[in-house]
Amino acid sequence: MTGLLDPRDVSSGSRDLGLVRPLRTSPTYHPRGLRASGWHWAVVALLAAGLVGAGLFVTDWNPALPVPAGSPAGGSAAVPTPGGQPSCYPYPSPTASAILVPVPSPGQSLNAGGTISAELELGSVGYPVSAHGATVELPSVFATFPLASGSTAQLYFPPSSFSVTAAGWLAGSVVTRSAVESSGLQFGSGTSDQLSSQKIAVLANLSYGSLVLEVRWHWTLTQPNGSTQVGAWSVPTNASHWPTSVPSEFYPAPWVTVLSTNGPTETIGQNFSADLGGMVSARYFFLELESPSTGKVVQDQAQTSASGAASTTVVIAMLNYDRYLYPGTYLVHIHDACGALLVSVSENAVYAASAQVVLHLQPSSCGKLTFNGSGYGDGSTISVKPNATPYSYALPGCPGHSFRSWHFTGGLYPYAANRLLVSSDGSWTVVYS
Repeated sequence: MTGLLDPRDVSSGSRDLGLVRPLRTSPTYHPRGLRASGWHWAVVALLAAGLVGAGLFVTDWNPALPVPAGSPAGGSAAVPTPGGQPSCYPYPSPTASAILVPVPSPGQSLNAGGTISAELELGSVGYPVSAHGATVELPSVFATFPLASGSTAQLYFPPSSFSVTAAGWLAGSVVTRSAVESSGLQFGSGTSDQLSSQKIAVLANLSYGSLVLEVRWHWTLTQPNGSTQVGAWSVPTNASHWPTSVPSEFYPAPWVTVLSTNGPTETIGQNFSADLGGMVSARYFFLELESPSTGKVVQDQAQTSASGAASTTVVIAMLNYDRYLYPGTYLVHIHDACGALLVSVSENAVYAASAQVVLHLQPSSCGKLTFNGSGYGDGSTISVKPNATPYSYALPGCPGHSFRSWHFTGGLYPYAANRLLVSSDGSWTVVYS
């Protein structure tokens, strides 16, 4: 129902298993080899383009541009929530309504030409009358298998939906994905495989607390000679052992869908906006702008929709906390008051053709500021091209006064001594006393 996904698991290794056609995008996607594992960013471009199908794959991202001197590195903080938030889940979870379920890895290798399969199933814990006929939306899910080489292999489950019609395991919710591995697979010794929704929430057209869901999964190895090894089903639990697991019994998050956005490309310094439908009446939303190569949060914005609203618009500035942003691909995460990651949108940030820097000198009688080799006095508008390379400047002398402070608005950031990073329009006020 969302259709905009943010998988984060990263495989690591040095070979292309050949079951997914690589897509070259920005940041550069490589079909071979990656250098990280766990909850990172690796397959966003493929999923946004709808090119990932059932099968195994490995991926890699290039590192992001360096952080300017003096700029905080940033990081993913807990989602701030308003007072009087709903009863979010029966059991605390750092990734509300999401799936992260481990099972022991296979105790034997898969021979060349053999098949690896994964099977998952959703169920309802109890059967409240209010939940009859409800629709459960499962986001993209990955089964990840650590290999002895240090790489990982993955099976991809595309988004799917199921109806709640009885207690227990939901009819039609058994989903299987398989891949034939021509070179065989050597699994890591004593490791755990993971079923993960990449922190994205399972949704339902119900309010929080109306239904408790459970999820389980297992794997099967089928050798070329037809012999099989079947892993045991995972057992649903209300326990969390973060970061290796979260409760596999949980409340699904109330359903939200993206009706439209002003993407997939937005100018740096402007606002990204998305029109949301679904269960949005009087609902709190918390947006984060993140770097897909690092997972670092660079901007956030909270807002609450009007009571009775059938749709609502949410926005976030395409600038980071320090008023700059490099061009490239970013992720906009939309959370709710319980911290559930409802939607993730991939957005391409681009520079405008030019930026206007309005200069103010106080007092105005001070001399001219030298910027990029030219002099500018109080009230000047400097037209420059936004750039990841900072511009040089020199403050003017002001007889009888000494420099006290400066202030910036818009997309201007003092990168280092006598260097200004210009990402979009802004104002620059230099104050002398």
